[in-house]
Amino acid sequence: MYNNICKNKAILSTQPVQQQKILWNVEKYLSSYLSSLLSLLDKRLVGTFYDLFVSILLNRDSKKGLLLSELGKYICGTVHAPAGTKRISNLIRSKNWNSDVLEKVQLEKAKDYVLEQTKLGKF
Repeated sequence: MYNNICKNKAILSTQPVQQQKILWNVEKYLSSYLSSLLSLLDKRLVGTFYDLFVSILLNRDSKKGLLLSELGKYICGTVHAPAGTKRISNLIRSKNWNSDVLEKVQLEKAKDYVLEQTKLGKF
């Protein structure tokens, strides 16, 4: 859902400005993760990962938390909430990936940041 919004400029322009900024920043931040995941997972599961990330980011509430069924609703809309929940379940149960993939990308990003800051003389 959010992935489609971000890729379609006509739909994106109808979103509130703050949400547009968040979606563009998420797109930039997740690009290296998504390319790594695409080598391991079906593109539908990668899209589910993207939508899940954005849903958690936009709807996280430290007092209430988020239920899996609520996340399914945010991913596929109210009418198709059970389908969204099933997509999340398929992503989590996938045998083709684990957290090591995300950790590896995060480590590379951290190394790049340290090198950049070192060149600027901040470390």
